[in-house]
Amino acid sequence: MSANAPEPDHEPRWLPEHAASFPARLWRCATLTPRLWRPQRLWRRIDRATPVSISALCGFLLVVVIARLLMGGAGALDIIAFTISPPSPGWGADDAAIAREVAFPAFASKTGNDGVLDPAWLAGPLAGHTVFMLLLLGLAKDRRKAGVSAPHVLRAWIYGLAWLVALFLFCALAGAIDAFAYARWVYSDFEKDRDTLETVARGLVHATESPILLAVIAVWILLWWRGAIVTAWRVPRGQAGWLLLSLVALVVGAGAVMLTDHIHTLRVIAAG
Repeated sequence: MSANAPEPDHEPRWLPEHAASFPARLWRCATLTPRLWRPQRLWRRIDRATPVSISALCGFLLVVVIARLLMGGAGALDIIAFTISPPSPGWGADDAAIAREVAFPAFASKTGNDGVLDPAWLAGPLAGHTVFMLLLLGLAKDRRKAGVSAPHVLRAWIYGLAWLVALFLFCALAGAIDAFAYARWVYSDFEKDRDTLETVARGLVHATESPILLAVIAVWILLWWRGAIVTAWRVPRGQAGWLLLSLVALVVGAGAVMLTDHIHTLRVIAAG
């Protein structure tokens, strides 16, 4: 290494752990989120020497909750748009099913009254992501040899929920655009032709439950843990260990998707 090369920044000042108060840490957690979406770059800046703050981790969990509330708010926008401006005045009370199929905002109709995604789309990634944490916590002897403590693993799991924040924000954007497009349609007394905005809105809505989106999330989670295990913690034989953990996580995640989808199907049959 050149004598003029900069020293690695083991404690980047933009981490929430370095904020003096909880409000400041919460703000840094929010601004940290886009950095977390680039796992390989992030894990080059954070290693075993970077301190772990439980307060900062709680702040990031609060960011996840806020993103979830934003998604629910987007679903509520669709509900409100439909409620205050019902479909064509000529439709009667018996046409509710037709109204929902034809005119109900796409985001609300696909995600339910509070904007909740298909549970299977959350259960799979969450299960796979959590498996990494549980297996690493269980390998206590190997972790100690690598100098990785349980708080390091916990931080990797909590900051690794950045995919969940991205998903919630994506859904919030889809719902907000969909509600606006629907409001424009209502304002034109349902006579306005479908335009580009509505096409974009419906495309985003359908993308929220696309298998492609699920695959993207799965790949991101695998890359996240590779960055932690191989890049940041430099675990001996980390590449082989990461591949083995990835295989287990993929199997568990796929099982969670199928099980949750099966339970949902049974509930629909029981209700119908």
